Amino acid sequence: MNKLSLLVFFLFTTTLGFAQGTLIGQDSTNRVITTAVPFLTITPDARAAGMGDVGVATSADVNSAYWNAGKLAFIDNGLGYGVSGSYTPWLGKIINDMYVFYLSGFYKIGREQTVAASMKYFDLGEIQFRGVSAEDLGRFNPREFSFDVTYSRLLTEEIALGGALRYIHSNLTGALSTGNIDAGRAILWRWIWAYIIPDR
Repeated sequence: MNKLSLLVFFLFTTTLGFAQGTLIGQDSTNRVITTAVPFLTITPDARAAGMGDVGVATSADVNSAYWNAGKLAFIDNGLGYGVSGSYTPWLGKIINDMYVFYLSGFYKIGREQTVAASMKYFDLGEIQFRGVSAEDLGRFNPREFSFDVTYSRLLTEEIALGGALRYIHSNLTGALSTGNIDAGRAILWRWIWAYIIPDR
């Protein structure tokens, strides 16, 4: 009985030891999961960012294409065109050479149609690259940008439809840069609700 207990103990401990190891081809390092081009989620305009990223819920302006392409059709500034630019130091209290630059403009074609273009540029500043053994791999200034062209059309007084084409370019390491084209569509239903207090 004592030998059987010793054999079972030995088999279980060696099995547990093998279970803790890694096989060939498995990555045992802890890596952060990152998504592609996260700079696209950075709010470009100060008005919407200051209100907690409520860009869809605000009145239409020159930055509306970022939030919803259909929203551009509701712009009524009297001029028929508009241009906006913004410069945002990104993580300014931590690092001093990282920023987001955004430029946008629109043009009304009649009362029902609007075209717009925008460009977002994200500069990550100078980064020191290091290898697995902390060896110096050099310095590089990663950059990403996107360029959008948007069309919006008013279908009714409350509903607008829009579409956008976007070119995205990313060069994070200096050795490999990539570009991609994205297309999107959007619809916006502007529902105005009011409560009228009856006279007494």
